[in-house]
Amino acid sequence: MRRAGFYQDLLKEALGRWEWPRENEHLDRAKFATEECFGPLLAGTIALNGFQKGDERVETLLRDQAGTSLARVESTRSGVVRAAFPREPFLAPTLNETPYTTEDAKGLPSPHALLVSKVLYHQAEPYLSTVASDTGSSTVGELWDRFFARSEQIPTLALVRTKLADDGSVELCAALTIQGLVGDDEASPQELIESFREDLASSEVLDGLVGENGADWMRSVLPDLPDDFEVKERNDPERGKLFTLRPVTFFCPCSVERMAQSIAGLANDPDEIFEPEQENLEVVCSYCNGKHEVSRDAVRAATTATSSAS
Repeated sequence: MRRAGFYQDLLKEALGRWEWPRENEHLDRAKFATEECFGPLLAGTIALNGFQKGDERVETLLRDQAGTSLARVESTRSGVVRAAFPREPFLAPTLNETPYTTEDAKGLPSPHALLVSKVLYHQAEPYLSTVASDTGSSTVGELWDRFFARSEQIPTLALVRTKLADDGSVELCAALTIQGLVGDDEASPQELIESFREDLASSEVLDGLVGENGADWMRSVLPDLPDDFEVKERNDPERGKLFTLRPVTFFCPCSVERMAQSIAGLANDPDEIFEPEQENLEVVCSYCNGKHEVSRDAVRAATTATSSAS
């Protein structure tokens, strides 16, 4: 078996970083972000990325029944995770043009479509996949199950859970993915996965993933899990990587230098961007919501560096 997972209070940190879009102010943020949409999207994306390597990445988008983008998450194998609540499309045009015309949801928008973009080695274009709800009432966890069943060449089981505190805040976010590989015992990979699915089917077992003894539960399923949850990989010469657990922290690579480079690309002369008496621009990152003060001199330096390089 090949397994990947994580177990942290990531969602609380995520929600503390990203602003709630003005268009969503009428929605229940805690419910949307945990049970309905963002929590399972975040957990599933990171768990899927656990099977990748190097610079490979996974980017996911969640849409409601009207085709509106609800949330997106990007995760790289190196542990960089970014997320946002967009109001604009971000994947390939072929996915953005997919029509969703089912009856509008009442109150909280139901997640209707999960769009996944995987950037893999030795592929010129991202691997794109869309999983839509047949009834308009599927949970994100159910959409993930359908994605793994349809899109992965190896039989895969995905468990995604978030846990709420009494006040509605998120205590922790956890996910576990298990894949059956050819050569595992005498059973076929599909039989192994179905066996795991039956063993983990009860709500009591699934709740154990984010229960008071969640760490012990994870260790019972992942016997190689280290006590401090540090990265640990075990390799088999014949079957490759069998288990990976990696700690994940939110990180956005935005910086004043990057912002200055982006601004410098808007015009040949910084004086065309800044007002005559203006020396600084306040720029907000659309991913981490971080604010940066970019000076006229920084933009001028970026412009000079770009000109010298060309």
